[in-house]
Amino acid sequence: FNMFPSFEGFSFLDIIFASLVFLNVYLLVISIIATKKKSYKVKPNISNNPNQVDNILLVIAHPDDESMFFVPTIRTLVEEPTSNVHILCLSTGNFDGLGSVRTEELYKCAKVLKIKKNHVKVVDDSKLQDGKNNSWLKRDVAKQVSSYVNLWSINKIITFDDYGVSGHENHTDTSRGVVYFYE
Repeated sequence: FNMFPSFEGFSFLDIIFASLVFLNVYLLVISIIATKKKSYKVKPNISNNPNQVDNILLVIAHPDDESMFFVPTIRTLVEEPTSNVHILCLSTGNFDGLGSVRTEELYKCAKVLKIKKNHVKVVDDSKLQDGKNNSWLKRDVAKQVSSYVNLWSINKIITFDDYGVSGHENHTDTSRGVVYFYE
């Protein structure tokens, strides 16, 4: 008796694995397409000074978003001598009661990515709690973004596309809030 049926030489686990790979490729393609649709700049860089520092803010919804969606971008920016990268995480990611663990993981990840600890902020606001059933108002997101744009003299912002990369409601709310701040 075989617990997993076989389909023409492929086991059930092979089919599951292939489906997950397909799903990841699909999400990547959707993300690329959505990213090409819109791009916003906080302040145009009109300086002719090649040594002008860009203070870049990555706005994410949960600890682990930086790893799941933005590591290549972060690594590229951190290597630029004229870039200071900051991360604003709008929740502790406490949906499963692991907010403090996930927050600490974000700080450790930032260290590995060569981002200073004082350039990372994890917000714990009752209006911005992790969960697919928790809607975030764009003005609440914009309020947090505004605070850290001013504190860190941010001139560029990176965040999720309109679809939130993966479709997670907190990601799309983050995107909407950043656009609301910009507008």
